[in-house]
Amino acid sequence: MNPKQAPSSKGNSQSVRAGIQGAFLLLGFFLWAVWRMDGPMLEAFLDSPYNAVADVRMYLFFAHLSGQALGVLLVLAGLSLLVRNVWCRYLCPYGALLGLLSLASPLRVTRAKATCIDCERCTRACPSGIQVHRAGRVASDECTACYRCVSACPVKDTLEMRAPVGKAVAGWVFGLLAAGLFVAVTGLAMLSGHWRTSVSPGEYLQLIPAADALGHP
Repeated sequence: MNPKQAPSSKGNSQSVRAGIQGAFLLLGFFLWAVWRMDGPMLEAFLDSPYNAVADVRMYLFFAHLSGQALGVLLVLAGLSLLVRNVWCRYLCPYGALLGLLSLASPLRVTRAKATCIDCERCTRACPSGIQVHRAGRVASDECTACYRCVSACPVKDTLEMRAPVGKAVAGWVFGLLAAGLFVAVTGLAMLSGHWRTSVSPGEYLQLIPAADALGHP
């Protein structure tokens, strides 16, 4: 192994850069805003006409795009040409939330140092720019388990998705596990009565024409 490429302690545990990424700052702001709301305030917001037609207001935002909003979208598009996945990696609070949740997974891309040839193909294949070739087990909020690094590795059984103990998990198996988790969570929400909105079709028909005029409660 090349000494210059020896895995460091930083590489063995890819750090979560919550303090420097805008996505985590935005996520923190939204969590802070929700935390400041007490029970009655939160219930009043969820039951408000504004929240009932939030999806319609989102449609109207893009259907009647302002010059300022168009400028922001063009800037993001331009930045995406310079930095891969700039919105998802650095600005999207939902992406930050998913990144934090992904750290709870016991399955991680794991590198066998004994058979690694330090070709760095895994790192070059990673769409998030994670230094996979320096990690023992990839523990990064940016890892989406896309398996591109695993597929790029030229040495058999050197880069695998696995838990701390047990056998490697194939990509199709991981996909089934992710789909099963989604079905389980949504199914539980449906069975407990928390999936469908409480707004009736008649209320929607009354609120939609006035959606553009509804203000935040």
